[in-house]
Amino acid sequence: MKPWRVREVLRLWVGNGGGQQELADRLFWQLAGSADLAAVLEKWIQAGASEVEFWSVSKPEECGQAYSKTTLAEDELWSRHIPNPRSLVRLAANPFLLTMLFKVWRSSKGELPANRGELFGRFIDSLLWREGLLEDPNARRRTADGGRLLAGLTELAWRLQRVRIDEGKGESGDFGVLTVTSRAAALDALGDEHLLKKAVDGTLLEGDDEIRFRHQLLQEYFTAQALQGRMPTLAAGQLWPPDRWWERSGWEEAAVLLAGFHPAGNAEVIRWLAKAQPEVAAQCLLQSGVEPADKENLLGEWQKAWLPLLTDVKREPRPEARAAIGRALGRLGLDNRKGVGVRDGIPEIDWVPEIDSVKAERFYISRYLVTNAQYDAFLQAEDGYEDDRWWKGLTDPNRERRQPSWSEGNHPRETVSWHEAMAFCAWLSHKLGYEVRLPAEHEWERAARGAEGREYPWGEGYKTGYANIYEIWEQKGRHYLRRTSPVGMYPQGASPEGVLDLAGNVWEWCLNEYEKPERTQRSGTGSRVLRGGSWYYNHVSARAAFRIHPHPDLRVYLIGFRLVCSAPIPAGR
Repeated sequence: MKPWRVREVLRLWVGNGGGQQELADRLFWQLAGSADLAAVLEKWIQAGASEVEFWSVSKPEECGQAYSKTTLAEDELWSRHIPNPRSLVRLAANPFLLTMLFKVWRSSKGELPANRGELFGRFIDSLLWREGLLEDPNARRRTADGGRLLAGLTELAWRLQRVRIDEGKGESGDFGVLTVTSRAAALDALGDEHLLKKAVDGTLLEGDDEIRFRHQLLQEYFTAQALQGRMPTLAAGQLWPPDRWWERSGWEEAAVLLAGFHPAGNAEVIRWLAKAQPEVAAQCLLQSGVEPADKENLLGEWQKAWLPLLTDVKREPRPEARAAIGRALGRLGLDNRKGVGVRDGIPEIDWVPEIDSVKAERFYISRYLVTNAQYDAFLQAEDGYEDDRWWKGLTDPNRERRQPSWSEGNHPRETVSWHEAMAFCAWLSHKLGYEVRLPAEHEWERAARGAEGREYPWGEGYKTGYANIYEIWEQKGRHYLRRTSPVGMYPQGASPEGVLDLAGNVWEWCLNEYEKPERTQRSGTGSRVLRGGSWYYNHVSARAAFRIHPHPDLRVYLIGFRLVCSAPIPAGR
């Protein structure tokens, strides 16, 4: 069945009265991956696209009319879930399997278990019950054949998945994972034709000459079962290539499922994973559906171990690795460096003091770009984004909120217009009791070039690994992160006074107009200045003298901002 048919069936089964359709739709979007996808679908339809296109195109760009109306965050949400082979909607396309999922949902009092390990365990028991392989569905006691079948499927999944360990190569989108095998190999794992037939009849496996699991998550569930038994003798580092552990290897979903198998003690599993892959350990903590009893101790251990690595280029010289560690810290709220987060609901700014400008005036500048955590404080405050006071004097600003493209709290806030940055500054000035503003262009350039007029904040010539830019252009370097990175992750790229990320990461709004730099007023629609380059641009645009001139209402995933104020700052601020 197509996804919209699945939704119709669920509405029919749940019923139509008393909010029942809303209940059915909530279940449907759970299967699809996120309740937020409903709003994205509505936006596609309003833009003139069809629901068939929403579910069938391979990427948002293929549907031009919708692509021009959606935000990058919405496109990323779509890309994360709709083409995902792990989507439960794909499993539900089979009417029998949809029936099994519905039974699990109904027995869970109208909510699919957040713990996917629990969800698939119950789902598989439903299939075994139908095949006469379960003696007691309540006690989850299997028959002898049922136990043998599950053991065989666990072995089959392990043999498919372990190609990463044995050979370092694979045939699927995830590095090092096989998803199909021969009938002979499947028989060897399961033991006999009888069990293979039971697995196919029960819709756990499919195929004739070539055998595969009916759904990728089924394979990953049984892989997790195999991992559970092998944890005492298997190092988690064998699951990810040590020279690029931050890349997907195909073991990520199995790891999250494994963490869900241990309701009382999954901290042991997560600690085991954290030694090899901090991001996956963080994913387990956030998505397994189980919270460790000693969660606070676990978070404290990670913060102590990971935070120093974020900026230690001697211990961890690879920016890809530091960026992955920073993402884990950001998602878990563990990056407590001064100037990165919020204190008592107000952004905490780490001011670099008393820089002399070319106009002989002194100013303070923020060491870091404004982060997601800090901008979110503005969005969430009762007297924040929606308060008209902060928008006074701005000419026709677009006040429709946009989601950032990446949400880690320690990453620079992007997808923010000049008008929004100005409103943020007005709000923060009110909160702090002194004026905070965007840097005038001459101030920004002085901070980036130093007193001696450097080409880059660190000196002359681009140096690989010194900034988050598109280094591989013209072979200027070997790094390209393809997204924003945690603020301050490139300490070797600091300015003479210690200001960070003045080259790369995101473009930075300046106060003044492009054509007439002396004009710094709040009103007008003239182009404003951007400086510093971004993760998507090359070394040329990252030079400290490079400038561009967008419209002040432009909001894209390449643009953020930092702050300045006039010296001196009141004590304690």
